[in-house]
Amino acid sequence: SDETVASRRSEGPQSPTALGATATGKQLMDQIRDEIAALDAAESTLLDTRLALARRDAYRALGVLVGGLLLAALLVVALLLVLRRDHRAREAAAAALRRHADQIHDLYNQAPCGYHSLDADGLITVMNDTELAWLGYTREETVGHLRLHTMIAPRSLPAFEKSFPNFVRTGAVNNVEYDFLRKDGSTFPVIINAIAIHDSAGRYISSRATVFDITKRKQNEELIRQAAAYAESIVETVREPLVILTRDLAVNSANRSYYELFQTTPADVVGRPLAELGAREWALPDLLAALGRVVPEQTSFDDREITLTFASIGRKILRLSARKLHRPGNHTTLLLLALEDVTDTRRVEHLRLHFHALFESLPGLYLVLTPALRIAAVSDAYLRATHTTRAGILDHALFEVFPDNPATPHADGTANLRASLERVAALAAPDTMAIQRYDVRRPDGVFEERYWSPVNSPVLDADGGLEYIIHRIEDVTDFVRKKTAAHDAPSSSGEPGDRALQARLEQMEAEVYQRSQEVGAVLERLRAANAELEAFSYSVSHDLRAPLRHIEGFSGMLEQHASATLDATGRRYLTVIADSARRMGTLIDDLLTFARIGRTEMHRLPVHLDGLVRDARQTLAGDIGARSIEWELLSLPVVHGDSNLLRQVFANLLGNAVKYTGRTPAARITVAPAPELARPGEVVIAVRDNGAGFNMKYAAKLFGVFQRLHSAAEFEGTGVGLANVRRIIERHGGRTWAEGKPGEGASFYFSLPAALPGTPGPGPESKPPTL
Repeated sequence: SDETVASRRSEGPQSPTALGATATGKQLMDQIRDEIAALDAAESTLLDTRLALARRDAYRALGVLVGGLLLAALLVVALLLVLRRDHRAREAAAAALRRHADQIHDLYNQAPCGYHSLDADGLITVMNDTELAWLGYTREETVGHLRLHTMIAPRSLPAFEKSFPNFVRTGAVNNVEYDFLRKDGSTFPVIINAIAIHDSAGRYISSRATVFDITKRKQNEELIRQAAAYAESIVETVREPLVILTRDLAVNSANRSYYELFQTTPADVVGRPLAELGAREWALPDLLAALGRVVPEQTSFDDREITLTFASIGRKILRLSARKLHRPGNHTTLLLLALEDVTDTRRVEHLRLHFHALFESLPGLYLVLTPALRIAAVSDAYLRATHTTRAGILDHALFEVFPDNPATPHADGTANLRASLERVAALAAPDTMAIQRYDVRRPDGVFEERYWSPVNSPVLDADGGLEYIIHRIEDVTDFVRKKTAAHDAPSSSGEPGDRALQARLEQMEAEVYQRSQEVGAVLERLRAANAELEAFSYSVSHDLRAPLRHIEGFSGMLEQHASATLDATGRRYLTVIADSARRMGTLIDDLLTFARIGRTEMHRLPVHLDGLVRDARQTLAGDIGARSIEWELLSLPVVHGDSNLLRQVFANLLGNAVKYTGRTPAARITVAPAPELARPGEVVIAVRDNGAGFNMKYAAKLFGVFQRLHSAAEFEGTGVGLANVRRIIERHGGRTWAEGKPGEGASFYFSLPAALPGTPGPGPESKPPTL
């Protein structure tokens, strides 16, 4: 190539062609070709070698690469497994942390107490759900918007503003009570405990507080206070005087009844030893020793009676009971001394014993029977007449002690007497029997012929029920025998024997008259004793007025003095006291009326009952007011009695009818005679209404003193009116009874003696009014 280039340069463009065509060029070309072929062969051999080597290296590299890839894959898998395990552990830990955080969050938000935090400016930064629910706000309304003092009730705000600077300075408050203000304006009591957080320079930056709603605690405290006040009021209103003594027998306290009974004050009693009270009347060694053993020895005593003469109130008989004061969970060293003034009770018992001895010494033949016909009491004369002893017949069945004479086939003494006693029990009225043959068993067991004239009379209790039956007899055996002998003997009035028999009969009649006079004298003594009892009840009723006047007067003065400072509860208490005092006054008035009826002298005259009914109806006009009542007043007969007392009967019965029809829309009251229920010589009057009625199960209680079948909240009253009715009617020799059904009305009946024959009937003025 070089020669060709040089040739071209020197010889021209044709030289290289000529040179190539020469042998030299051909030779050179062949050499070149050979060289090139050799080069190609060498290159091919080298290429093959290199390809083989490369192929070998490639296979090796591929193997290494595949192995590396497999190893890397294994490492990746292992790494993934490790990462997966770590991830799961982290997820578990994160879940646990979330659960723990949720629990803490729930515990914070749902805690039974409130939590809140304040910043340095007093803004609320955090508040849990409990406190938000108490206040009635949402979190969005509260956090970052409200300050704590806006949630403090106005009455607690001064105390809060006064104590908050001290809290910032000291760093803590404990158990401080405030009233919180809800969103709706209502309040509730809380207790706050808080700590203040300060920075390194001691500046206040925030606070955290817990809040406890103490509404229930306050309610419980109020209930406890009310219970204590209720218990104290019970103790204060207990009828019996109560004294609480310390272990060394000093007076710790006493109730109102004690101060009223002994006419003293707490200043003269509380803190002083019992033995030094008054004029040292209580300084009784035996009593003080017994009281001194109560606390240390856990002893007690009941119904211990002592008689003391006090300088202030005179002689009193007291019944004492003492025991250690019990308080659950409290080892108290106090003892309770309960006193009961039984002076009047013992006085009445003494009178009863006096009556009992008087009854037993009666000259007449008396036997007292229970409704079951068992012997409860007997006079000495009856024991002598029947050859029995008091120990042998008391509490025995009547017909067990006095059976019929078995030797007399047609003896009917027990049957007749039983029938008479059953009539007395059924009618609650006396029953006089005809002369009966009723033989008496002597102590030797032999029956002797005896004739008796019996009268059986009921004794009713305060409720109108049968309490006893008085069986009074006259032994007329000799009289019957003499009369029989005189009747059977031939008439020879001029004979000495006839004159002797006549004289004996007259003597027997004189003895009967003398015995009746003796019985009359005894009855007069009984009436005197009864009058003494009535005077005693009248005196007691009057004595009750003194403390009642004090209650009324001082409660009125207290209302005037403290009405401006009392709350609604205090004013209600004063109203209850005043109402109770007025009710007590009404009770005393009714009791006095009841006592007065028993002493009022009766003037029996013909009485036109129609006029009394009109008077009673006019008196009730104020109680009726605008009510519409249908009156049915039928013409009533003329009776023989006391017009003033009978006017009280109609006033009470018609007043009850008006009162107990007060809730009946169409009230109807009827006053009419009931001749179908009358006995010979009497008239029966019925007063009917369609009001509240009553249960016949309790009919026996209607005519008792202070007995009521309806509460005072339903119908006002004292329970004395019907007792007055019964007492008046009984004084007239009549009967009283009632019928009723709850919700369907009641009917009251009473009987009176009819007017004497020839008494003018009711005139024109006694016609019933036009309805």
